[in-house]
Amino acid sequence: MLKALKSCATKLSCHLLSITFSLSFVVSSERASANPDTESIQENMEEMLIQQINLIKRYSKQTADYQDSDAFNIQNCHVRLVGFENWLKNNFDKSKISQNFIKNNGFNLINNLFELRLDLRKKLHEFSLYSEFQNDNPRREGCIEGFRVVFRTLRYIEEYLAESLKMGQQPNLKVLKGESPTLMINHDFISNGSFDPRKDLRSGDILLSRGNAVTSAAIARIGDRGGQFSHVGIVYIDNEKKIWTVEAHIEFGSQVAEISKYLNDGKIRSVVYRHKNHQLAHQAAKIMFEKIKSYSDNNKGQFIPYDFKMNMDDENELFCSEITSLGFKLAATSDPSIKNFDIPLFKTKMNYQNRKFFSDIGIPNTVKEIFAPADIDLDPRFDLIAEWRDLNRTKDARTLDTILSRLYDWMENNQYQFKNPTAEKMLINFVYTTRQYTSFFNETFPRNMSTSALYTMTSLGKVGTNILEWIQGQETIANTDNPDSFAFTEPEIWSRLESLRVEDEQNFNSLTRGEKLKKDTKIIFHDRFRSNSVSNNPISTRWYDTLFEFNPVK
Repeated sequence: MLKALKSCATKLSCHLLSITFSLSFVVSSERASANPDTESIQENMEEMLIQQINLIKRYSKQTADYQDSDAFNIQNCHVRLVGFENWLKNNFDKSKISQNFIKNNGFNLINNLFELRLDLRKKLHEFSLYSEFQNDNPRREGCIEGFRVVFRTLRYIEEYLAESLKMGQQPNLKVLKGESPTLMINHDFISNGSFDPRKDLRSGDILLSRGNAVTSAAIARIGDRGGQFSHVGIVYIDNEKKIWTVEAHIEFGSQVAEISKYLNDGKIRSVVYRHKNHQLAHQAAKIMFEKIKSYSDNNKGQFIPYDFKMNMDDENELFCSEITSLGFKLAATSDPSIKNFDIPLFKTKMNYQNRKFFSDIGIPNTVKEIFAPADIDLDPRFDLIAEWRDLNRTKDARTLDTILSRLYDWMENNQYQFKNPTAEKMLINFVYTTRQYTSFFNETFPRNMSTSALYTMTSLGKVGTNILEWIQGQETIANTDNPDSFAFTEPEIWSRLESLRVEDEQNFNSLTRGEKLKKDTKIIFHDRFRSNSVSNNPISTRWYDTLFEFNPVK
């Protein structure tokens, strides 16, 4: 194994080899410590080594000819990437990985995983040049799905390792500032070893980010394969070298703002992507900066309304991803050498059968694919320049991601819908009417947000928050004997959430029948989120709780 590690042929296979060797060592060591029988220890180690060597063999021929059936290519990339991702999810578990190993090797492993993501993006760019990648077809879609899930899982594991190393406990964190593993840098583009957003950002750079609200998780996980980001903005640098961001926010619409606002507004993740055509990117940013600033200047400081319909063909309303897409589209039309330019290259599919949630928040049933923020992560025409994360809060974001994936799953497979108490609806109607004619609530939600969207987002926020607090409580109980133990992994949370659903539904039905619940038992979410087959008898809700907690968007 060590001999293979020294002689791996390509950079990408070296990263796969070193990572897999490290993890196989950990898993084997953990099994060994659990079983004092020498023969069993050897059998376990041999078994794990064989499994990992087989995995390495499947990836070690990265640079082989495209027609080589043994190579990592478009024909087999779905099977191999999804298989690799499944192996990571199934084996990256606190029962198999020791804290001592993470303490001694975690930092190097984080850097290896990040480098692996960069190399896989280069491979995706290579694949995108083949004719088979030019049009929609099942093989291409499967391959893109493989890259999507691998990027997502590798990023989660990096953050999980860094959290376990207690590297997130840094005061006064600034977005896009810091050192590894808080700030990861692509040294192919940043050669001096450090990244300064005020010096290293270029006009036309894309800023992919993640907020901390339940709404942010809902945006991040939307679509057939959820992502990890909830927002996209574009950087514009004017003739005086002043740096701006051009963005669309749900709360108030499209705006331009100095870069300092972006760097200080409490993000959890932020990634800088750069298009390979720098002049095109600059022109895209300039067009959108001037369009949005001109609208505001000519309309007494008003903003272009937020596009809840996610209609990419209507410029009168804009959502965050649409700003980037429209900017590049308009910039490309002025360059005759560029034809049929569209961003992103691979959009997120929305093949949901239960569309009530999406229609309630404004997305028509006719929308079958969207530009989700994480789609930039899959566009090989952009290079990943730097990636930052607030490791104090990535755990909660990761938990919320899993929660929202479960909520979408229950909508689809259990026909769950969001509900609101009558008194709460009355309050929302009052707030909505007030917003139409006054400046009250102007940073809470926009005038063009419907009451159905307000109902839904209000309950979504409460349901997501309640479940997050329940998971945090379960984690505290599970780690009582070992406060330094790992956080729950995604599979652990997924399983616990289904158990919660069954128990909470039973408690809710009992309560609506007038039965008393056991002491300290409370309804977690079925009062606001349930299927129509569950009892619809109302239970008491204090309307004034809603009054002081009303905040459907942020």
